[in-house]
Amino acid sequence: MSFRTFILRCRTFFEVIGSSSSTARGQVGIGTLVLFIAALLVAATTVGVLVQITGVLETQSGDTSDDVNQQMTNRVSVVAVTGIVNDSSGTATVNSIEIVTKRGSTSDAVDLSEAIVRISQPNETYTLTYTNGSPTEAATFGVEPLRDPKTTVPVLAQSADRFGVVITTSPLTPNTAVKLKITLQSGTTQLIHITIPRSLEDKTTVPLR
Repeated sequence: MSFRTFILRCRTFFEVIGSSSSTARGQVGIGTLVLFIAALLVAATTVGVLVQITGVLETQSGDTSDDVNQQMTNRVSVVAVTGIVNDSSGTATVNSIEIVTKRGSTSDAVDLSEAIVRISQPNETYTLTYTNGSPTEAATFGVEPLRDPKTTVPVLAQSADRFGVVITTSPLTPNTAVKLKITLQSGTTQLIHITIPRSLEDKTTVPLR
């Protein structure tokens, strides 16, 4: 039964009772009572709905705040990006990339083994997961401890830690644009855009950033 139907039936009921009254004043009083009861019911329902909405909004606000705080305290900073040059085929190309990382200035410890690396290059996009062995093309990345006083690799635990995220790629020729995206377990991302230099001849490594 709808609320409107309920009110109409109540009003009809009281009007029947009121019809036996000897005065119109009694009918007016009953009608006023019906309207008063209806107003109370509407007010009570409205308050209940508002309380529920307020509770939901407070919960969502708290969850959002927790997520933001977690992302702000779980970050990595990129110190440098280096390309490893390979000319064994007679043409110099970059076949490996090392991203030197450190813990963010306001960050807690960051576990790179829980990270995901997405690499996008011309006609190819693939996602890499961590391996404690040698990285493989289009599948895994490795973490090399460049500075690790407490031996915590692959966890960036100290501000002094410097770890290289090592990626094996298909041959990248000069002027090739590549996009790298590191996503941590907390959801924080680090986007890196690089371009292979024009000249790779007679070089073993090239700075990419």
